[in-house]
Amino acid sequence: MSAKFDGRLPEVKAAETVLIVEGEKDVETALRVGLPGPSWTATTSLGPAEWLSIYAESLRGKHVVICPDTDRRGQLYLRQIVRDLEGKVATLCLAKLPPGQKDLSAWVEQGATKEQVVELLRGAQPIDCQHLPDM
Repeated sequence: MSAKFDGRLPEVKAAETVLIVEGEKDVETALRVGLPGPSWTATTSLGPAEWLSIYAESLRGKHVVICPDTDRRGQLYLRQIVRDLEGKVATLCLAKLPPGQKDLSAWVEQGATKEQVVELLRGAQPIDCQHLPDM
């Protein structure tokens, strides 16, 4: 099954909390390592060019955690998703990777444990849509 947004639509619709990452590898990593609970799932649109505004309707009323890559493309991805989800989701939070980590998969490859990943996701901070942080 595809890790892309439309390929994971049944899981997205069934979940209370949706983790959005940039890329199928990061979705696979999140699912393999483990999410904070059974009401969570992970998905991606692969990046800013592939994100479609219509995805926001599938996320309406859900709790959303975004864990973007820390490069410029990740910043664009974060901003595009926030713009489309603002006012539509129950909560919108940012899981900010530790300094020096490019993405979730790289962090896990460098030794991050399930406990560290879960702590990062549970500790995600609400996003101030007017003042997005630099990664």
